[in-house]
Amino acid sequence: MEHLSHLAPYRRVSVTANKRDTEGILRMTRYFRDSDASLEPLAHRTVAVLGFGNQGRAQALNLRDSGVQVIVGNVQDEYADRARADNFPTFSIAEASAQADVLLCLIADEITPAIYNVDIQPALTTGKTICFASGYCIRYEQIAFPADVNVVMVAPRIMGDLVRETFLSGRGFLSFLDVHQDADGHAWPLCLALAKGIGTLKRYAIQASPRDETESDLFTEQTLVPAIVAAVATAVEVLVEAGYPKAEALLELYLSGEMGDIMHEAAKKGLVGQTALHSPTSRYGTVSRLNRFKTPELRRVMEDVLGGIQDGSFAREWAADQQHGYAGFLAYQQQLADSDFARAEREVLTEIQS
Repeated sequence: MEHLSHLAPYRRVSVTANKRDTEGILRMTRYFRDSDASLEPLAHRTVAVLGFGNQGRAQALNLRDSGVQVIVGNVQDEYADRARADNFPTFSIAEASAQADVLLCLIADEITPAIYNVDIQPALTTGKTICFASGYCIRYEQIAFPADVNVVMVAPRIMGDLVRETFLSGRGFLSFLDVHQDADGHAWPLCLALAKGIGTLKRYAIQASPRDETESDLFTEQTLVPAIVAAVATAVEVLVEAGYPKAEALLELYLSGEMGDIMHEAAKKGLVGQTALHSPTSRYGTVSRLNRFKTPELRRVMEDVLGGIQDGSFAREWAADQQHGYAGFLAYQQQLADSDFARAEREVLTEIQS
């Protein structure tokens, strides 16, 4: 847990929940591509990448390769050492924030408010722009902004390594963009310039509010991902208890990489469209059994999870766990690591990697 250290100088903040819009307005999705943006708004401006983790390093390298002047702000640790090894001028977060015209905040959500209050907010003078790669702290009103600065969001939907890889290959990647606060009338051109600079517009980006970005992201993390893990773990139990070897069961279900290939094709063709790549036997088995898994119980669980995201109770729960030294988080992690499924997985991975 790389981001749990260096917290002593920072004060925790409380979590509140925004009220959802009640107007019921149906918005058209706005798409942005490379031709919709220019790097000119970043000319003669210094961008400070705050946090040199996976996203920070990838975005800093991409911006520099795009011709943008980049400095790095980071606590003094191995990430700061890596930034210097990559030949970035590297400073403390407070120093980088003070020097830059545009601040790209790529710090973990749970520690952003404390660091923002101490090191970033004092440097937000008139005319500056701060950009977030997540809408979490905006959505839950964990930080407040001076009225005379631009606040934007450029939120990649992929991991940092792929942000760099797709930039180098010219493929680009999906991001969610929005302007939360336009203080000088130039926030959108700056937002799009940052998106162009990190390479996302080589594919495309869409406009999504910090609220929608946060809630949909948390919903995926708290419904789809655990549902997949639970389904796979249950499938392993069923096959092993029926007498199938563990290695055969895990390799067939997912360790072969076939499921990853299916999801990769689904990203291009859709989950329904990718079924055309499978045999008639496979397709019949899938479509004829699909409704068995679309249970009212699963829907109720997902609706309950979404309610906790929307009313702020998840964010308050997570903030309380941080206050108690991540006790719940570490316990849940250990519970998963000690499960029969995890032990079976480690056993099979040891066999196939030896």
